[in-house]
Amino acid sequence: MQPSSTQEKKKDIALEGIRGIAAISVLLWHCALGFFPEHVGVAPHEGISIWQGSPFFFFINGTAAVSLFFVLSGYILTRRYFLSGDTQMLMQGALKRWPRLMGPVLVTVLISYLFLKLGWYFFEKAVPISHAPFLAKFIWNSEKPFSFSFFGALLQGSFSTFFKGEAFYNSSLWTMQPELLGSFIAFGLAPLLFKAKKISPLIVIILTGYVILLLHFFQSELVAFPMGVTMAALLPHKKKYSVNFMTIGFLVLGLYLLSTSWKRIGIYLPLSWIDPNYKLVTYFYILGATIVIALIEIVPTWNTFLSGGFFKWLGEFSFPIYLIHVVVISSLGCLVYLHYGALAATAVSLMVTPLAALPLLIFNRLWVATVNSITRQVLKKNPEINALSHKPSRLK
Repeated sequence: MQPSSTQEKKKDIALEGIRGIAAISVLLWHCALGFFPEHVGVAPHEGISIWQGSPFFFFINGTAAVSLFFVLSGYILTRRYFLSGDTQMLMQGALKRWPRLMGPVLVTVLISYLFLKLGWYFFEKAVPISHAPFLAKFIWNSEKPFSFSFFGALLQGSFSTFFKGEAFYNSSLWTMQPELLGSFIAFGLAPLLFKAKKISPLIVIILTGYVILLLHFFQSELVAFPMGVTMAALLPHKKKYSVNFMTIGFLVLGLYLLSTSWKRIGIYLPLSWIDPNYKLVTYFYILGATIVIALIEIVPTWNTFLSGGFFKWLGEFSFPIYLIHVVVISSLGCLVYLHYGALAATAVSLMVTPLAALPLLIFNRLWVATVNSITRQVLKKNPEINALSHKPSRLK
């Protein structure tokens, strides 16, 4: 059954709202790492409280937010396919995935190159004061400076970031390589799970288990993508669960898992009994993200709440905010930190980042529209590609 446009629109807004919240979490996390390292356990200081023991740590746990991004991608990229059975959606998604991501990433890398060229970064001067090791890596993702050039920035923003995992001009861009690879894992896995679902949901779970096992030995972050695809395959189309003790309990569990970190203190101490060697943190995040996304999809009250105008705006800004926030923190944020301290630097970073993201948002809109148009033309002019994807009858 094809979902109505209204239902689809609401669903998309709610999911983008979650993505927007995750982007803000990453921004807050990097501000904390750079300006309040003693409070997040990066630069230990006697007598200073560690925020990682708080039950609200998920608000600034940027590492968990990245896992949430990946689960969301696996889900969003394949959900419409499972609802319609139209394999052309997967073909279109695969053809445009790299160009779609590359455009705004390249712009961000070139902006960072310009800031380096003009001397507008102040993170190096802030490091001796903040004693934050992570702040030194905000740009070149390394302890040592690299030789930057316009050609190098052009090559990295368009190719090396995605296929070599290089993130010298913006350390947050390390996620682009697993994002691209995970997207193609999702596109490839979806048709298999679509066929498996016709046999039994249990077969879907077994196949996903095999994929997860393989990815565990390759790159644990990628496990998030098959989890998202499996959720897209198995979640019911109609939202039918009410807010009750069970759904609230699962929501608390999901947020609890998204809040844990390598500092097992406070309410997170019990996780040390399950994972004494700290090897399962990424899986805690992935499971927590899966629970939260599933709940938003099947509980109408929460889905409607996240479909409001504010969350629609936040969701649209999520990718530009994620891409540009490191540039803001490392330049204006660090400059303010040098003169007015950590609190002022954080406040300025939070206020300026959305403003800096606005031009990137406008570019992203135009870029996505252009990539979509070119993709449609390529498919139209190459019937042999279209032949690879047939459109079966509607699901019933």
